[in-house]
Amino acid sequence: RRDRFQFGRWGKGHSWDLRLNNEIPLTLKIKTGASSNHLDLSSLKVTYLDLDTGASNNEIKFGDSTSIRAKIDTGVSRIKLFIPQSMGTRIKADTALTSHNLVEVGFRKEDDVYTSSNYLTAETRIDLDLKAGVSSFRVELY
Repeated sequence: RRDRFQFGRWGKGHSWDLRLNNEIPLTLKIKTGASSNHLDLSSLKVTYLDLDTGASNNEIKFGDSTSIRAKIDTGVSRIKLFIPQSMGTRIKADTALTSHNLVEVGFRKEDDVYTSSNYLTAETRIDLDLKAGVSSFRVELY
């Protein structure tokens, strides 16, 4: 277990390419400031994701091998999620000035919760709590 990674000096750009074990369940907690985050989790058994960013560009690809609880908390950001069509999805959105495409891709809205039509019947699910300031939030089903 490693609670903190810090590389390099302040003011320098950093690029990381991390490869993780795809055989064991994983909890990922990622906290960044101004950043560009491209997370391909599709081959991993991520059971919990906590992404906390400032001004950021985020692309996250989920897989359907296990159910996932996720929390995304961002400031000014762009968020694009790639979610398998077979995965039941529920998104609780606490958003201020955020544009999204959830209704356009088939999610039902009730209050601040958006749910895919297969949420109750899917073998695996993603439950996402989203807190975003001025953002663009998109879901692409694959």
